[in-house]
Amino acid sequence: MAAEIDASEAIRSVVATLPNIQKLKPEQEQCLLSFVGGHDVVALLPTGFGKSLIFQLTPLVVNELAKAKDRDAKPIVVVVSPLVALMEDQVKEAEMLGVRAAQLGVHDDRDILDGNFSLVFGSPESWLLNNKWRQMLASEIYQINLVGIVVDEVHVTYKWGEASKGESAFRESFAKLGELRSITKEGE
Repeated sequence: MAAEIDASEAIRSVVATLPNIQKLKPEQEQCLLSFVGGHDVVALLPTGFGKSLIFQLTPLVVNELAKAKDRDAKPIVVVVSPLVALMEDQVKEAEMLGVRAAQLGVHDDRDILDGNFSLVFGSPESWLLNNKWRQMLASEIYQINLVGIVVDEVHVTYKWGEASKGESAFRESFAKLGELRSITKEGE
């Protein structure tokens, strides 16, 4: 039987396997610990600080914790992202870390529906307006394995989701992201 480890040890163990990362910044580690622990996290950190690494490492840390308990894990993190180019970059970065990542509408739907990716990226419109993806979030695979929901570039949520006087919102789905929580176990 493997020895049980805590989340801090799991993070150190994961980081030790990554050739381009010597150590996480304290803020990254604290956010990662909180997120893996099931808490809501808001990371208001400077551009280029490495905020994305927090959610990119989450599946690896969850796997490390499960391995220490002689269990299998199939962690999934749902990422809401405002821009296609950003999603494409994030998928590449995650895969360089050894994390299977997919973008809704680009990667094989069946693999995404079956929970074969640890990071699943999509726009607010994809997650909220497409019944296939909403039903997927409510599916048993996602209810069991979902670690959390990340809103990347959260600062655009209010700006793009709210209407100005006499005008409709630029992207109304940003104002409705709270619905994701009600679909998933996060809403319990």
